[in-house]
Amino acid sequence: MESANSSKLSDTDIDMLEGKISLVLDKHHSEQVFLNTNFTQLHSIPNHAVTFTLDGPTQLPGAIVMQNNNQKYVTNRSELVGQSNLSTGMDGSLPQSMNSNQSNRFSELLIKKQGDIEYIVHNQILEHFGEECLPKIAQNQTIIYKDKEALPKELNTEQDILELLKKSKNFNYLESISKLAEGGEAIIFTINYLGCDEVVIKVPKLKFQTSAGFEDIIFESQLIKSIYHEDYIVEIKEEIIELDKQTNEVTRYCVVVERAKFSLYDLYSIKSDPQKQLEKSGLWFNKEFQSNHLEQFSVEKFLYQFFHSLKGLNHIHKMGVIYQDLKPQNLLIMRNQKVKYGDFGISIPLKKDVEQYNLRGISPDWSMPSIKAIYEETKGKGIWTQKFSTYTLQQNDIYGLVLTFSTDLIKHFTNMEKLSQNQMKYFNYFALLMNKMANQWSINLDKAEELIGNYLMSNLDFVSEYLTQLVNEKKFQGAYYVGQFLQIQATNIKEVKEEDKLLYYMKIYQMMSEFKFNEGDYTEAKINISKAEYFLNTLQQNKKQKFAQDLINHQFEIPFMIANINLNIGQLEDAQKYYQMCEQIYQNNKTQFESKTLGILLLSGEIAFFQNNIQLAMMSFQKYFQEVDHQKQTKGSINIFQYINALKNNARVQQILKNFDQSLDYYERASKLIIDEYGSNNPQIIDCLKNIGSIYIFQKKYELADEKITSALKICRNIFGEKNSFTAETYRQMGDIQSQFNSEEALISYKKALMIYDSLFGPDNQNNVVVLNNMAHLYLNQSDFNKAEQLCLQCLEICQKNGQSQSKQTSNIYENLCKVYLNKKELNEALDIIVKAYNIKKTIIGAYNIETLQCLLIYIQILAQLNRAQEANQLCEEAYPKILQIYGEKHEIVMKFAMILSKLRLFFGKVEQSKALLQQQLKNSQYQPGEVQDKIQFDILLKLAQNHEKQGKIEAINYYKQALEHCPSAPFEFEIHRSIAFFYVRNQKIEEGMEYLNKSEEILMINKDKHPIFKQFETQYLKPIQELRGKCQKILNFKKHNSHSLIV
Repeated sequence: MESANSSKLSDTDIDMLEGKISLVLDKHHSEQVFLNTNFTQLHSIPNHAVTFTLDGPTQLPGAIVMQNNNQKYVTNRSELVGQSNLSTGMDGSLPQSMNSNQSNRFSELLIKKQGDIEYIVHNQILEHFGEECLPKIAQNQTIIYKDKEALPKELNTEQDILELLKKSKNFNYLESISKLAEGGEAIIFTINYLGCDEVVIKVPKLKFQTSAGFEDIIFESQLIKSIYHEDYIVEIKEEIIELDKQTNEVTRYCVVVERAKFSLYDLYSIKSDPQKQLEKSGLWFNKEFQSNHLEQFSVEKFLYQFFHSLKGLNHIHKMGVIYQDLKPQNLLIMRNQKVKYGDFGISIPLKKDVEQYNLRGISPDWSMPSIKAIYEETKGKGIWTQKFSTYTLQQNDIYGLVLTFSTDLIKHFTNMEKLSQNQMKYFNYFALLMNKMANQWSINLDKAEELIGNYLMSNLDFVSEYLTQLVNEKKFQGAYYVGQFLQIQATNIKEVKEEDKLLYYMKIYQMMSEFKFNEGDYTEAKINISKAEYFLNTLQQNKKQKFAQDLINHQFEIPFMIANINLNIGQLEDAQKYYQMCEQIYQNNKTQFESKTLGILLLSGEIAFFQNNIQLAMMSFQKYFQEVDHQKQTKGSINIFQYINALKNNARVQQILKNFDQSLDYYERASKLIIDEYGSNNPQIIDCLKNIGSIYIFQKKYELADEKITSALKICRNIFGEKNSFTAETYRQMGDIQSQFNSEEALISYKKALMIYDSLFGPDNQNNVVVLNNMAHLYLNQSDFNKAEQLCLQCLEICQKNGQSQSKQTSNIYENLCKVYLNKKELNEALDIIVKAYNIKKTIIGAYNIETLQCLLIYIQILAQLNRAQEANQLCEEAYPKILQIYGEKHEIVMKFAMILSKLRLFFGKVEQSKALLQQQLKNSQYQPGEVQDKIQFDILLKLAQNHEKQGKIEAINYYKQALEHCPSAPFEFEIHRSIAFFYVRNQKIEEGMEYLNKSEEILMINKDKHPIFKQFETQYLKPIQELRGKCQKILNFKKHNSHSLIV
């Protein structure tokens, strides 16, 4: 077998460049289809041709190597390097362009109107693109008119920028602004604001805040707007232009631009020391960076980025623009793995009937040898008078692209001996293609794009390796775009019969569904998996033998994915239906599907969790744990990922059961494994951090909780970015935690979550419902019942629009709304709402599910308050025996029903039965954990006290005093002191009554400005307390001087 190093271009690869393109649909059952492509006759190689070596020592392009004393600022790396004094690009990257001198000229800026709205357009942009560009220019442009005397002289300090941005349409809710980089012509700032777009702000430096300077930066901004493409060009988010009202001159200007995660140069920069030793200084070669950002070099990634950049350059050229500054600093890697062009400062819009152009600037090291030679021979001066043909300038762009992605770089980035034979094949193919492109052969951008597209379809191992890397790096959106490319390529191949593409389509849509599922976009995941299911059913109906083997696994995997998606969107019935299909397939052939055992157990547990059937969930997760352990015993090794899952599942169960110490232990063990195996910034740790934070909240350890959720959010923002559903969900959970101790911060977190969901899925998306409902709960706790009601109704409206009016989520909204009406004393409305919630839960998760029983409790309590005690008692008496049978007398839900039943029995005069039930629950309460035990004991003791008080028995006092030991809040403390005082006085124990009257008034006065309900207490009880105390004092005074006593 040949070594990887000995791999050369195969005959097939040579054929590919000569026009024969093979498409392999499936690696087991392939059909080759050759598309005949006639190339035009090859041009001769010009005298400035360059050769990129396929073998021999690596010769790196000089422009790529930088000296230690010439470090450049890179896009997301300001903490690693010093500031640069180079010219600043639109995106925050810093090019090295040499700009030609600007002469005095008349203003190129025109004021146009669109209806009543005025906007500014650069004349050269209008001349080149015509009237069609005007809507694009007008979009996201903010003009501020000011009187001359009110105008500041310059835009200099951060405070100046903040003041200007307050007039922005989209970025006026600022939290902070910080300087990111300072270039020769502009300064770049980052901002924190109430929004989800990751952006930078570009502000001209003081010496360029002139008419000519403003015209140049506006020209660049509007050129980008005019040729914008979401896949290839950075987006201008907003131009902010301040004008002198009298002269219409631009006085201040800044532009807000989409921010890249890195530039290509950040990732692969190389430097040399004075001894000419080369060192890989780029982030791809920094182990700490690789771990923290999940970003690594691979041959497949590098070459696919070349392909994407090539398509971007082709778009720019088709828009009639010469890019003119192609180099790695200006190719921007976005979070979604698209490669975008950023700096258009020296780009040239082509004109009709004009063939020769002067340069607007040059990066000589990235130019063709013939152009660079002119620059060097004239010492940088004669280049500005030289004219170049359109063809030469376009070829110069192509040359810069090939130089940026030179395959010689790969030789320096990695050990070539470690490359696989496939990787060597890809390397040689792209090296040959780039040579032909750089040397002006007949492979133009269109042809190159077509060749590479078809080559990738014929080498699906290339795509598979790249997709695997993207998934491992959690770049699901980038993986999804690759899936879209595959789908489009397959559709466009006409020579393959559609019936032979069905398997391919099925796999693509299944894969794309998985990417969307992992990204948290369950709606798109469901759309794609439905298409995969359609192709699966079609293939099964066609009964083609050549696809039979391939379909076996997909018959399980597709229903399995559908079950998971439905579970995540709350469609329990469909989730169970597809789970049962998977279970049947698994049981029918356990040998074939042995690897699916853990998946079946996990899904079973998740469905049980959704139903709040903790016992069944626990059984499934314990079996999962045992299966992982069994595999360890039989195989002698452990699958770390599966073991982490097992620990997390056990932690969740213990968390639900409120066994917090055990739950924390499992989460901490899972966290340690993740850190040891994958590093502290791996996304797998996010769930652990958030759940540990939730436990700390329950334990009232707010600082620790905040620390954990903040760490989780930091990892989300770093790995997934701001505009991602995982980040939105973490903001929502942060809001849930903050709502316990800082309502203002909680509202900010909730609003950020809503903005992200809105930007991803639109304003009426179902994700918003959870956030809005939690916000309603926050307002409910603040006694702002109108806002709480408004948000609940908004949630219900969204559910109605999305066909979710009978979902479990809707029942949760009804519960919140019921609480609103209860607080507003609108009992009939509250009853109607809780009945709806109860009926939905009874239908979806069963009548005796814990969540359903919680609804029933509220239902019974409202009936009792509406003097419908007979109905309440009937419901409670019917339900209690069954609940007791299912859960046992020590379960929390059983104890809650026992307490309300005891109250109802007391109401109907069944005093002894009521008392016996409560005393039994008091014994059972000792089996409840921590604070749950305190709460239950308080409730029971309070009801026992009320029970005895109704009978006039002095034991009531003892129960009241015991209840005080478990008292959860100041309002209850006040009520109990008041009850004890009145009971003592009624029983003529005046001195004891006076003690508790004084204490109750003291509690009332301390809290009347701290808690809203004490305002109500003050109105209702303060005067009666004071009057009673006065009477008691009068009796005590009388008793002092008389042998007999008065009676109160």
